[in-house]
Amino acid sequence: REFGLPIRYVGLGERLDDLDVFDATAFVDGLLPERLQVPA
Repeated sequence: REFGLPIRYVGLGERLDDLDVFDATAFVDGLLPERLQVPA
């Protein structure tokens, strides 16, 4: 946020070959459960 630049790539290791395109939707889907539990 400091520079106002979007995240384009994410490092999955230490080598240049380990850079991958950052997919924000896939990242959030991996953090959240498939279904949210709503208290009754």
